Amino acid sequence: MKTAIGGTWILGLVMVFMLIFVAYLAVSLNYSRAFQLNSSIISILEVNEGHCGTTRDLIPEFLHANGYTLRVNSCGRRGECFPQDGQGCLYCLEGPLMVYRYDRQGQPIITSNIQTGYFRVTLFFRFDLPVIGNIFTFPVSSRTRPIHHVCWDRQ
Repeated sequence: MKTAIGGTWILGLVMVFMLIFVAYLAVSLNYSRAFQLNSSIISILEVNEGHCGTTRDLIPEFLHANGYTLRVNSCGRRGECFPQDGQGCLYCLEGPLMVYRYDRQGQPIITSNIQTGYFRVTLFFRFDLPVIGNIFTFPVSSRTRPIHHVCWDRQ
C-alpha cells in the first residue's frame, strides 16, 4: 500500500509539471506571434512612409488575414485607437513622434521642409483559458526607424 500511495503522489507531481510546461510553451508561442505581427505592421509603416492613404486599410486587413481579432476598449496612454469603428481597437498607434537633429549646445534644429518622425505600434496579447477566461492582457510595443517626410492621417 505504501508504494501505491508513493507512486500516485509522484504521478501527480509529474502531471503538474507537465501542465506548467505546456502552459509556458503555449504562452511563449502566442507571445512570439504577437511580436511577429507587430514587426510586420512596423514594416508596412516603414515601406509606406507613414499611416495614411492605403496604409490605413492595409493594416487591419493584414491583421484579420493573420487571425488577429483581439480588440481592446481603449489605448490609454499608448496612442490612438485604430480602426475607429466603435467596436474597439485592433491596434494602437502613437506618432509621428518627431525626431530632431541637435546642434552642439543641445538645442533642436527645426527645419520646416523636412519632417522626420517615427511611430510606436502597440498590439495586445491575451492569455485566455477556456474555463477561467481572460487572465492577463499584455501590450506588445515596438517602434519604426525614423521616417523622412512622414505622412499621418487620423481620419
